[in-house]
Amino acid sequence: MKKAIILAVCSLTLIGSTFANAEVVKKVTTHKTQTGHVKKVVKHNRYGDKIVKKTKCSYGNCKTVKKVK
Repeated sequence: MKKAIILAVCSLTLIGSTFANAEVVKKVTTHKTQTGHVKKVVKHNRYGDKIVKKTKCSYGNCKTVKKVK
């Protein structure tokens, strides 16, 4: 009985810690201009690096820039 209670408490703490450490993986913002739009995607890879991918479109011509911070 004691082993079951200890196991249940340990499993609940592990589940709680995974939810507490959860963060936003991907964030997308779009900004419209008169001639086109700008789309910015911010995400984190598994090493914790921040990756910013920005796409600028003007009159149908799109250019994408990717930066690792």
